[in-house]
Amino acid sequence: MTAKTITITRGSEMTLATYYAKREVKREWQRQGRKLQTIEASEIARAAHIYLDQHPELIEEASEQIRTNPRFAFARVRSDAQRAKAQKQRTSAVHMSGANGGAK
Repeated sequence: MTAKTITITRGSEMTLATYYAKREVKREWQRQGRKLQTIEASEIARAAHIYLDQHPELIEEASEQIRTNPRFAFARVRSDAQRAKAQKQRTSAVHMSGANGGAK
């Protein structure tokens, strides 16, 4: 059994990496002469996920694009906002659990 490294990525990174993988799968199929309009979206998605598993560098490329490309500023802002909201929820839960700590 081989150990698999699990990397946690943001949704925006995976969305962009999946887009890159789909683009590459479609290009390869076009080179092979396949007509894309005859291929089910689910087949393209399956092939893209396999491609992404074989090419994890696409996730790194997507992450770098989101960090540095001004076109993806919205993804950074939304992710930061989501992170702040999650932090606020964790803090609230801690405060609430400790509010009645000594009273019975």
